Amino acid sequence: MDDVIKHKAYKDIITLGRPVVPFIIAELRRGPEWWFYALTVITKQNPAATAPQGDIEAYAQAWLDWADRQPKM
Repeated sequence: MDDVIKHKAYKDIITLGRPVVPFIIAELRRGPEWWFYALTVITKQNPAATAPQGDIEAYAQAWLDWADRQPKM
């Protein structure tokens, strides 16, 4: 995970801010990926905070549930 979040491309995506959130959520809908850190940084929220540690499917579901509650996601 550290290698992923330290990668320049990952950081560049984070710098794009809130407009990329729908695209990241769309990726999560296709399958769990390591976008949770980026989503937390961009949105300043962490709906997956109570998910079991290391359970990326639970993390993804928490973020998808969060997205479903947001306007225009």
